[in-house]
Amino acid sequence: SIALGEAIKRARAAVETGYKEIVLSGVHLGLYGHDLLPQVSLADLMEEILLKTKVPRIRLSSLEINEITPRILKLLGDSRVCSHLHVPLQSGDSGVLGQMRRNYDMEGFRDRVLEISSQLGETLALGTDIIAGFPTETDEAFDNSLALASELPFTYMHVFPYSSRPGTQACGLEDIVGQNKRVARASMLRDLAAWKKESYMRTQDGRILEVLFEKRLRDGLWVGTSENYLKIKVASNDDLNGTLRTLKVQVVAGGDLYGNIEDTA
Repeated sequence: SIALGEAIKRARAAVETGYKEIVLSGVHLGLYGHDLLPQVSLADLMEEILLKTKVPRIRLSSLEINEITPRILKLLGDSRVCSHLHVPLQSGDSGVLGQMRRNYDMEGFRDRVLEISSQLGETLALGTDIIAGFPTETDEAFDNSLALASELPFTYMHVFPYSSRPGTQACGLEDIVGQNKRVARASMLRDLAAWKKESYMRTQDGRILEVLFEKRLRDGLWVGTSENYLKIKVASNDDLNGTLRTLKVQVVAGGDLYGNIEDTA
């Protein structure tokens, strides 16, 4: 882990350069600081950034479900911390999860996600990763994944068909799925992901969100990312690049989100 003081130093430098959002990322982000002396935590890092820098927004990247502590959940309620979590599921079947050597089962994941969603509310953007067609994934196991992904309040899903990687334990397993079924399963999960994303987008109609603008599109519209991880477009003659603006969201046909700027720069 990067030392806490060094992380704060880098955060301050980013703010001084003009950055409006800092994304905390890393392999096993939730275990940040456990290898430092004295030992610190991801919640400590978040609190220090909020206290010692003026960065407008902090966003967390992927976190394992067992790494989300009560302190992190409390910090997600801070107005400067984006209402966004990405928690990889990988499979909704406990048997497959065991063979993947994941440190949770389907029931534990389900209960924890529902608890988090209840605590943080319907504005939370909740993403996940799912692998379709793990070598030992039976029809029943896939049905369990599809059912769990349908039940949980994911607002977007990254779906990956399993691909063999030499040197991994999974590489040596007998493949009972086959490529055709693997592709079909990934397609079903992606259809579900598209439906969930559009359904969530439609709940944003009329909401007031802060959007960090990233670029101007070829059609002249500006596009940026909201605190709850949605791409929103706006028409403006101003140079919005790198600005953080308050918008009122409008939903239009096709699932695209547009907004009207509510603040004054």
